[in-house]
Amino acid sequence: TGGLQLGENLMLAGEPGVDKSLLVMGMAAHLGKSAPGTIYSMEMQDTQIGRRLISGHAKIQTSALKKGKILESDYPRFLEAIEYLAALPITISDATGWTTTSMRADLARQKSQNGVEWYVVDYLHLLDDALHLSDTERTGRISRGLKGTSQSLNLAGIIINSMTKEGMNSAGIAPSQTGMRGSGQVLHDADLITFLTKYPDNNLPGDMVSAKDRENLRVLWFAKGRELESDRKWITLVKQPGFPSFGEYRGML
Repeated sequence: TGGLQLGENLMLAGEPGVDKSLLVMGMAAHLGKSAPGTIYSMEMQDTQIGRRLISGHAKIQTSALKKGKILESDYPRFLEAIEYLAALPITISDATGWTTTSMRADLARQKSQNGVEWYVVDYLHLLDDALHLSDTERTGRISRGLKGTSQSLNLAGIIINSMTKEGMNSAGIAPSQTGMRGSGQVLHDADLITFLTKYPDNNLPGDMVSAKDRENLRVLWFAKGRELESDRKWITLVKQPGFPSFGEYRGML
């Protein structure tokens, strides 16, 4: 993809339960190593996000952190993860009631005070813009608002969206942009569109996937990119068993 670009938005869509938030939070933690940013999480509390990030970085199972039953041998990695993540220039808001207008004002303040260069919205449909309008009209207005925010403040945006029922039934093939939920304006405004799906029943070209591996596999499809540097249309990802993090699947021919 050439990386995220200032003034542009990446849209990630997928059906419920494919771990869209998990993937995006991992991307945010990586971004935080090079530039300040902020996460607007209207679906998960900040403590949940923090626990997932610590678990993924320290390789300590999330269930152990949640129950407070980590092993003594885990403590050095646990403390190192906390120190590392605490030092990242990332702010997290788990407040609800955000609109594109209030978010734009908050990002303008954060850019002035903290120099933020990117932001995450988890997710588009939880913004409170124009609740009296139809879903199509609302998403069109929200999409224009987020695009305007990224362009006017020169920020890179990562926006999570969902899919229509028809889009969810496209397992095994590259999802169509028309499977994106909401207005066609969303497709127009996004500079890069990706879909996260479960792994299909049949192996994708280049993969050697066993049946037992499929449950932990996801496919990240590239559906739109104005300046994609490769014609590769997907990446096979593996969710680390017991840990909230993704890696690239290595079962290749």
